[in-house]
Amino acid sequence: MKKTLLFVGFFSLILAFSSCHPELTMDQILSQRPPYNARNVLEFRIPSAANYHYDVVMDFVAVPSTKPSDYGTKSCIDEANKTIYIDLPKHIVDSALIFKVILGIGARCEPASFSAMKLDSINYLTVIAESGKTSKYKIVRLKNYKYTDSQIFTATISNVINNIKNAPVSTSFMIGSSNGKWGSPYDAVIYIPSTADTTKLKISLSLNDLTSYKAGIYGPCNPDGPLGSSLDDKNLSIGLDDNDGPLYDSTRVYSSYQVPVTYDPISGTGLTFKPGILFRSISYSGTTLKYYRLRIVKSKDFDSTLTYYDPAIKIPIIKKKSKK
Repeated sequence: MKKTLLFVGFFSLILAFSSCHPELTMDQILSQRPPYNARNVLEFRIPSAANYHYDVVMDFVAVPSTKPSDYGTKSCIDEANKTIYIDLPKHIVDSALIFKVILGIGARCEPASFSAMKLDSINYLTVIAESGKTSKYKIVRLKNYKYTDSQIFTATISNVINNIKNAPVSTSFMIGSSNGKWGSPYDAVIYIPSTADTTKLKISLSLNDLTSYKAGIYGPCNPDGPLGSSLDDKNLSIGLDDNDGPLYDSTRVYSSYQVPVTYDPISGTGLTFKPGILFRSISYSGTTLKYYRLRIVKSKDFDSTLTYYDPAIKIPIIKKKSKK
């Protein structure tokens, strides 16, 4: 009993003593620790949004790499030699690009993040630790980057208008599930009224500009496909063959024809067909080839909501509603 009373009394003295000292603020606690010495670059980025007018269409990011083979060939950071490699396509003007960095804890840099940097000559980034110690990074701009994608994002028929939305009918190839080869192309369906003339369609295709800068589009493709040739067998250094169609032209009037919906697994040629149009795309770098199938479905169910216009007579100009 006595031991218990002594323990309670001792604990009460500790509480009474501690209550005599005010609680420390966060600034006071931080001031009692030694300053951080971190002065490393965790990420160097040319963000797309900040550089829209400089023709940068996607983010270009450099992060630390320990592979010597990466140095001078791709976007990366060589921490040992304090060198930042940032790889941008040749067409990008680099006289004043906005950059963003992520630094070690407590560090800052000069010039500051979100400044405009000139990368067409040798430049440096000085990282200053909280302790005042510094590291100086050399920034090297590379021009090895290649746009390797050729993704057609949407398809629009400008002379078929959705009366409810007051806009042309459109669809996205992102909805379809396939791998973009001839035997199983990217797939999309677009509906038109039963009164529409499928030999007079104004087709507008849009690329995914972030990854498919200046990709080429060809078509319509021959519905029989490249006989005895798969997508992987094609030699992209050879000129286009007749089966892949002419260069796509958005001003042209297109006709739908029978496109394959099922294929022979060996030849890649069609087995069953439905109305539609086939297109092919090739990346700006010439390294990626994809096929796209736009199926056209006429239905009386859409006669009251969709309106077809003969492109030779009248194509309505859609006006955006003004915001009040």
